[in-house]
Amino acid sequence: MSIDKITYPGQLIKAELLERGLKQKALAEALCIKTSHLSELLNGKRTLTPKVAIAIEEILDISANTLLSLQSEYSLSKKSSYADKDIIKAESQLMEFDEIIDVRSLLKKSGFGRKSFVEKLEWIKAKYQLVNPQQLKNEQECLLNGCFRKSEVTGLDTRKIATWVIKANAKAFENPVHATYNADSINYIATELSKILHENKGNTILKVRELLRANGIGFEWVEHEKGASIDGYSFVSNGSPYIVVTLRYNRIDNFAFTIMHEIGHIANNHISDSISKINITIQDADEITLLNDEQVANNFAAETLIPHSEWQFAPRVPLNPFLIQRKYSEWAYRKGFNKWIVLGRVSHETGMYRFASDLTRQICDSNFYCSIF
Repeated sequence: MSIDKITYPGQLIKAELLERGLKQKALAEALCIKTSHLSELLNGKRTLTPKVAIAIEEILDISANTLLSLQSEYSLSKKSSYADKDIIKAESQLMEFDEIIDVRSLLKKSGFGRKSFVEKLEWIKAKYQLVNPQQLKNEQECLLNGCFRKSEVTGLDTRKIATWVIKANAKAFENPVHATYNADSINYIATELSKILHENKGNTILKVRELLRANGIGFEWVEHEKGASIDGYSFVSNGSPYIVVTLRYNRIDNFAFTIMHEIGHIANNHISDSISKINITIQDADEITLLNDEQVANNFAAETLIPHSEWQFAPRVPLNPFLIQRKYSEWAYRKGFNKWIVLGRVSHETGMYRFASDLTRQICDSNFYCSIF
């Protein structure tokens, strides 16, 4: 039945007023509302509230339940009649996407937060190269197989991980690499990268990015998602290897190992068009089982940053945080290593993290990434 044929509360009220010979103004006064308010209600332009329905029942003896039931049916019919099918479809698809990824997070700072469902959906699909929820779900299942650290602890929210990865992929797509990667140059890249990281002076992040991109490896930064303990992510985009990091700790030791770990994946051909690697940090080492690829990448990072030929002669100190920090810092200085990269390795191997941090542990000019990414 079309809207103009649907009985709404105002029609019954007007019929009762006519039968009784009452004026709308008199009813408005009895209800303690403005005449214009009553006129809108009688013509279906204003929703009848329970309070007014009860007052009308007392004055005209028309059941409040009947009036409210008519109002509910009329409102529903009106909404259904005017609802655009494209809007309903877009809203439904956004809800399906939201079960897999955090749509609100993707829309954050986009300017599309207050747009229509259709506009939001079109923007998200274009920005993040999404086709439909089912395809995304299939891709997510393949992607999360790359989460090499399996543990039922915080930081492994698969929805948040997928959200961050989609952002990372989009960042890579927006920033293509023009140089060609040559696998034969990986040792040179790793050596030069190690020098930049140990020095940690004057725009470290920018230097890392420039070095990698000049040698055909993309490098980007994407803010971390709460619930996804991701440090790094390596993958292939448009034929080029890419590394995306979160910088969630702003520590040179964490940044150095993360970057070199991902370089290890690239050096050992662990990634391809169909295989990617997500580096997720879990503090509870007892629950972690490393896959072979991850152990290989870890070994590559450790050896490149501090060669075993040097590390085997590192100080032997009692497990006292103060003594360890002092002796290893002195040793790092003599060897030309960054003391925090050295202490980070000590922490990894001993489980001792109680060192007194200072500003030199931060990534040099780390705030600069806001302007370059």
